Amino acid sequence: MNELKTAAICSKCGSVVSKEEQAGEGSEDICIQCRIALAEELIEEKFAETIQYSLTNRVGKKKKRTMALLIGLITSGVVIGVLVPIFIFVLNNDSPTSSPSLNDTDSLTILLGDWTAIDGVLSPEGQEKHQLVFGDQSWTDYELMVEAELFSGNGYGIYYRVTGEPDISGYCFQYIATGTPKFLVRPVVDDHEKLAIYKVLMDEIFSEFDVYNQSHEISIRVENNHHTIQVDGRVVAEFDDDSFSSGMAGFRTWSTSEVVFRDLTLSEVH
Repeated sequence: MNELKTAAICSKCGSVVSKEEQAGEGSEDICIQCRIALAEELIEEKFAETIQYSLTNRVGKKKKRTMALLIGLITSGVVIGVLVPIFIFVLNNDSPTSSPSLNDTDSLTILLGDWTAIDGVLSPEGQEKHQLVFGDQSWTDYELMVEAELFSGNGYGIYYRVTGEPDISGYCFQYIATGTPKFLVRPVVDDHEKLAIYKVLMDEIFSEFDVYNQSHEISIRVENNHHTIQVDGRVVAEFDDDSFSSGMAGFRTWSTSEVVFRDLTLSEVH
């Protein structure tokens, strides 16, 4: 009898809330059945579309398992206010949320060679092949913009949708300065470059173009299987290819190349 008099009442349905279910002083008491109902309603109204799209199209196995765990925790009565922000983060983490700083190399993963990043300027050091990456391998649709200036050597490459290990795989946009200057896009598999899937001579796009000692703005935009690459605001490559659906971004140079990268930004493609 005493237990019934002191037991809390669910604010939603009026049923008795057990001691284990009580929220504590100053908080609203809700029974487990009502918590489940509220969580299901919240998911249905706010996240159903996003969940379905992500599970079908964009989210890898690891994230599917994470989302399933979060849904289970929510429907088990764990505090919704804590889990919902985490849930949103998991869903949205397949696109860039910020751009890496070029003031140092802390946010960059160096795969090969020595790199320096000072005052917003990134450059390779020494006469050797250089590679680095940044971001998340779950990134899918995004746009990369960077200012690049080549002073000498063969050229440089900009990785996108690549893996983050030395045996790198993904796409590489290449700025080829020697011979007949050209722009290429190559698939890379286990750090082996394949035949170009897109190629255009620089003089086919520009009547006047300084290959060396001139900063050029490079933009790479990839959405689903559609790729658009611009140099100084002019489209130099546009094509469809679905070889790689997600991955990090990065840079590479050849051994004789002297180049700097600055003003790097990454953004989600809506």
